[in-house]
Amino acid sequence: MRVCLGLAILTCATPPSDAQEPGPTASASNQLRWSGLYIGAYAGGMYIDTDQYSPAQLTFGGYSAGTYGGDHFLGGLQAGYDLQFGNLLLGVGLDLGFVSSGKDSFLKVDEVIATQTRFLSTFTGRVGYLLSPAMLVYARGGLALARMRYTSVDERWNLVADDVDETRVGYTLGVGSEMLLANNWTIFAEFQYMRFNDDTSTFDYGEQSYPTRWTYDYDHTLKMATMGIRYRF
Repeated sequence: MRVCLGLAILTCATPPSDAQEPGPTASASNQLRWSGLYIGAYAGGMYIDTDQYSPAQLTFGGYSAGTYGGDHFLGGLQAGYDLQFGNLLLGVGLDLGFVSSGKDSFLKVDEVIATQTRFLSTFTGRVGYLLSPAMLVYARGGLALARMRYTSVDERWNLVADDVDETRVGYTLGVGSEMLLANNWTIFAEFQYMRFNDDTSTFDYGEQSYPTRWTYDYDHTLKMATMGIRYRF
């Protein structure tokens, strides 16, 4: 009888096992989950450097036509997917940036040669490390594409004039940091370096002009700093 009474008292005094498990704290429930899809937008500045070379053609030997560049504003959209493994984060991302319409130009004797970067696109992988649940630092790298418009105009005699649109292929390397702003929103800052393959473009001035055609080699390097915002699903 005493044993039964003691067991009854112990049973009543012992809280259910569920009551011993503490519920999630407010800070834990508000921690950002880094795995998943995100979309974002960004803006910033870039500097592109162009090295233009004229290979041997007609009766002329090869020579450097000019080295020139300029600063430009750009803005763009992006999307990506991340997977979090503890403090490590792996992801992929796609960016599309639109560049301000200004041209970079150079006067070669009587000919004005110019380059206009119209838009940029990158497809990259990234590796990040969480310094805290709300602070990420990362490095990224991958494919870079640029849509360029090249112009050649004879300013003195107006004998030759042509525009050529080309897509250049290269690579990009970059570093950045991303921080939780509120709920599923984050802000980020990045620096990227891009290098595009040396490639040729030919201007067609028409059969009534001399020369009727002229070819240039173009080599581009680009440095870009941006800030932006992302929403994580």
